[in-house]
Amino acid sequence: MKAVTFLVVDDNRCDQMLVAKALEESHRGTNLQQVLDGEEALAYLRHEEPFQQAPRPDIILLDLNLPRKGGREVLAEIRGEVGLRDIPVVVWTGALAAPEMRSIRLLNPDFVITKPNDLEEFFQAVQAIEGYAQSLTDSPHNAGSERRAGTVGKDCLESGGGISRPSHWRDSVGLP
Repeated sequence: MKAVTFLVVDDNRCDQMLVAKALEESHRGTNLQQVLDGEEALAYLRHEEPFQQAPRPDIILLDLNLPRKGGREVLAEIRGEVGLRDIPVVVWTGALAAPEMRSIRLLNPDFVITKPNDLEEFFQAVQAIEGYAQSLTDSPHNAGSERRAGTVGKDCLESGGGISRPSHWRDSVGLP
C-alpha cells in the first residue's frame, strides 16, 4: 500500500491542525503537505520556489476562501493545466447557497464538502477523503493520467458533513 500524499490548501491554521490530527489518528501513514493560500498552492503544484522538491499530491483538499488567490481560481487553473488536471480535488468550505454550489460544480471538483462543525464529523470527513485517495493510489488502473471515478467505498460516501458529488460522477460510481 502506497502512502497517500495529501495537500491541504487552507488559511485556517485550526482547520489545518485538525486535518493533521485526523490523518494521524487514521494510522495510514499519509504524507500531509499544507499551504496557506492559493498562490502557494499553485507554486507547490508547479514545483516553483520554494517547492521544487515537493511530492505530487494524490489528492488536494481545497478551501474556497483563500488569501492572495481564491480557491475557485486555483481550481480553474488546476483543471486548465494538462500536468495537474488529473489530480483529484475536494472543495472544502463553509455552507454554500445553491447558486454558488452550481458555479463550483462547473469547475469540475471531484467532491464538494461543507466543513462539518462537529469534531467527530470533521475527523470522519477527512478520513473518508483519505480513504478515497488511498483507493485511487491502490488501484491497479492508476497508471494513466486520466481522471477516474474509481471504485469508491461506501465509507467514503457516507462520512460526516455535507458531501456533494458532481452530477457527472453519478453514473460512474453508482449514485442515484
